Amino acid sequence: MIEELKDSLSQSGMDFERYKESINKTEEELKNEFRPKAEERLKMALIIDKISEVENIIVTEEEINKEIEDAKNYYKNHPDFENIKNNLEQPAYRQQLGRVLKNEKTIKFLREQNFID
Repeated sequence: MIEELKDSLSQSGMDFERYKESINKTEEELKNEFRPKAEERLKMALIIDKISEVENIIVTEEEINKEIEDAKNYYKNHPDFENIKNNLEQPAYRQQLGRVLKNEKTIKFLREQNFID
């Protein structure tokens, strides 16, 4: 969650160190504040992962490739397109995208089975 905060701040043009100073907190204090939410997110991720395993919910390379191509088309006119394109093609991004897509498919499955609204 700290990394997400850093990324978000960076995208808005703010430095993490300045942010901490502006709220008068240390990184350790932020971690302690984030801990309950992080634990909840982890539990949910483990539950969703187990459901997708039991129900054999998978994401194919074709699905990942389609999402990446859709993103490239979306950003094709962006001034920083080459950097965005390079990021989209990174193995770590593909892996993260695969997890996101599997989570989405699992949530869709749960809704179709009327387990969640």
